Amino acid sequence: MEPRQVPRTTPPPCPVPVERRRELRRGLRVEVDLETVDGLDFVGHTLDMSPSGLCIEAGAPLKEGDRVLVHLRIPGAGRPLCVQARVVWSRDLANGLQVAGLSVVGMAPEDAAVLRQYLQEDVA
Repeated sequence: MEPRQVPRTTPPPCPVPVERRRELRRGLRVEVDLETVDGLDFVGHTLDMSPSGLCIEAGAPLKEGDRVLVHLRIPGAGRPLCVQARVVWSRDLANGLQVAGLSVVGMAPEDAAVLRQYLQEDVA
């Protein structure tokens, strides 16, 4: 008995990714100091940010679920803004750095106001 050939079907098209961010992120490069719960300190910069999240590039060994403290050096703010965040995803880059998506889990109201104002001013 010969094996039966199963007809090939065209795979369904890939679904369009759904944007899950709560707010639109702005592609802004701002220097950051990053502290991990292990007490490690790293310097990096943002690739994009919003009041509820940011994407950073740094030499930090981050993994999904890690909690970090980010000090954003917003131009004109006078002092770094302190942001408590959770790592949502991370990827290693070929140059030894890592890029990671962070979700903001805590920020002082005055720091949040400065960040929102900076993001709105940059739009204009």
